[in-house]
Amino acid sequence: MGERTPSPLTPLIPMFNRKKALGQNFLRNSQIAEKLVSVLEVPTGGTVLEVGPGRGILTQKLVTKGYRVIAVEVDSNLSEYIKEKFREKVYLLREDILELDLSELQKTFDINGVISNLPYSISTTFVKKIILEQPEIQKYVLMFQKEVGEKLLSPAGSRETGPYSIALQELFIVEKLFTVGPGAFSPPPSVYSLVLKLTMKNDIEIGNGENFLKFLFFLFSVRRKKIRRKFASLLGRCEIERLLEKRPEELTSNEILELYSCRNRFNP
Repeated sequence: MGERTPSPLTPLIPMFNRKKALGQNFLRNSQIAEKLVSVLEVPTGGTVLEVGPGRGILTQKLVTKGYRVIAVEVDSNLSEYIKEKFREKVYLLREDILELDLSELQKTFDINGVISNLPYSISTTFVKKIILEQPEIQKYVLMFQKEVGEKLLSPAGSRETGPYSIALQELFIVEKLFTVGPGAFSPPPSVYSLVLKLTMKNDIEIGNGENFLKFLFFLFSVRRKKIRRKFASLLGRCEIERLLEKRPEELTSNEILELYSCRNRFNP
């Protein structure tokens, strides 16, 4: 009989008890891990921040590719495992990524890209963090719950769009890469996942991320009503009359920026 070929799902590392509070669904498919690392497109020798290395399947691929890896893991057991397995090959921070300043991390470690199988429970909060802090990190490859990822891809002017998708697309070119089935994880989630790639734009116009996000939430607070009443104080001050008969979900990205600019000038 011939020698059996190992499955890409063959468990090669110790099992850990999943902590439901952390939303842990560990990636276990080696081929998916390889694909995630390959699409990041950071030059060999560059520095990659991995959020939540978990059992280390992505970490191993990053180290093998020759990247300098900064791993942030909040789980104490997993942190100890990553520390023992990779030692000096990985710089480990036992921290909650949501409590760290991404801009400071980028300045300290000169981070070129971020990669993560994001726990579903923090994915939207992490996107908000990127928008608010706007670190000088050029590329992100992030895995989301499929429904969340699809919403982040929704363009301005569509019924599905919203504050986070609009703000994110003003900062980055957002690309849909591929879908990942539940069987690629342990334990398998009840939903599919979607991998997105974010590439920072050169011509960012929104300025302060917090102010822009607040404006978008104000704009979309009644998303299917015309915006005239919300912006009545700006009538006659900017050439926005044509916009006031629209609903938030009907505005293009340029029209949203025009409205935002007018509001900042006359009603900061």
